[in-house]
Amino acid sequence: MSNQAVVERNSSSVKTNQSKGKKGKVKNKTHELELSVLTYFLKQKKGTKLNLGQVIKALMVRRSSEQALNRALNFLCKDKVLVQENNRQYRLHDNYKVNMRKYESKLEGVKSSKKARPVIDFSKFDKIVAIFDGEKNLYMPMHKQLNKIKITALKRDIEKHKLVDGNVVSIAVKSSKDGNTIDHADLLHVVSETLSGNEREVAMYTYNIPAEFPEAVMLEVDKLEDGISEQEMARRVDLRHLPLVTIDGSDARDFDDAVYAEKLSNGNMRLIVAIADVSFYVKQGTALYEEAYNRSFSTYFPDIVVPMLPERLSNGLCSLVPNQDRPVAVAEMVINKYGSLESYKHYKAVIHSHARLTYEEVQQAMNGDFSGKVDEDFYLSVISPLEEAYNALRYDAAVRGAMALEINETRIFIKDGEITELSCRDRTDSHKLIECFMVVANIASSLAYESKIGVYRTHEEPKEEKIDALIGMLSAFG
Repeated sequence: MSNQAVVERNSSSVKTNQSKGKKGKVKNKTHELELSVLTYFLKQKKGTKLNLGQVIKALMVRRSSEQALNRALNFLCKDKVLVQENNRQYRLHDNYKVNMRKYESKLEGVKSSKKARPVIDFSKFDKIVAIFDGEKNLYMPMHKQLNKIKITALKRDIEKHKLVDGNVVSIAVKSSKDGNTIDHADLLHVVSETLSGNEREVAMYTYNIPAEFPEAVMLEVDKLEDGISEQEMARRVDLRHLPLVTIDGSDARDFDDAVYAEKLSNGNMRLIVAIADVSFYVKQGTALYEEAYNRSFSTYFPDIVVPMLPERLSNGLCSLVPNQDRPVAVAEMVINKYGSLESYKHYKAVIHSHARLTYEEVQQAMNGDFSGKVDEDFYLSVISPLEEAYNALRYDAAVRGAMALEINETRIFIKDGEITELSCRDRTDSHKLIECFMVVANIASSLAYESKIGVYRTHEEPKEEKIDALIGMLSAFG
């Protein structure tokens, strides 16, 4: 076998539904249906109106193809070949003969459905994590962009590293000229014996997630003092007397937000959302800051968390644990009884969390059961005002027609490196309460900073074909 590693493309042939119309071939099922629908309408008497069900029955469209049929009808209406009436009936456009010329030209211009092989720039990958196929002596990359490529393993690497089937390895592709051939691939490292049971380690290696913190960072963390000095206290608003609480999942390891609400004399609600002030400890120009900047976020696995900050900070000084003074950034808001935001302000403060509560404990009390951690007195003084503010915000959202996404969160149970159970977390009003408070706090913050210069997250406009696909799907609902 040649030492030259050869890229094999696993490009499965794309089966394309093609049909011949008067003006040429059609590229895919949607275009094929367009032609079929148009032919069917041309056979009808002038002015005949047909509903979706009649078209489905006449063309014998399978249920799996109904979405494509909706797209076809929308394309024909867009090209003014068909007209959709208010009662979801379709007919030929009055000027369909003229419009068909434009439509047929579009079909003529459709290129062959045969996909060109994409050229892959291997220089973008400093390392490629792959699984070794011992039967065929091939590397099978795990990266999404490369998962249709197989690279022949060099005999010398197989012997040197004693590779066996299923090994997860790291390779470097050298001297790539195009997407079809490469000079060779060097084996850099055996990541794990197998993928099964080592998914976390493989993921951390693949995405360069560091397990340990540099020594310089840990030395800085060791020097951080507990508590808050009198000088710092004087620069902040003292909210330690207010019974702010944290509400998180039972398996939460750190607590970064606390909430409080009270009813004002005029019937409005005062709502406070306090977020742990990490900037108090992580100062720009320090090794700690640079490491946090490079990590950017904590990475959550089912059984562990790889934190952005060392544990003394993430689970200690920056965690709003009960009965400890903690620096926070606060969004304080006033909402009326209908949930509308009346006023807001932001400031640095010090809080003293009065309780670490779980969603289950809060929900139990909200259901009227005070036999758990939240007794009736604590519910009436602390939880009930939160619930009242939540109900007002929920009413406002309903009036505005806000989108409500009920998405199940999956909980993964792992034992001895193996997944033993999957279950859906219950999503109750106690979860939605915290979600509502975070949303209104973000709204208040965006209003406060909308005139400031900064980095803003923006979304590109959706592609036209995606809009058409959405219209096709929604049209099935009337």
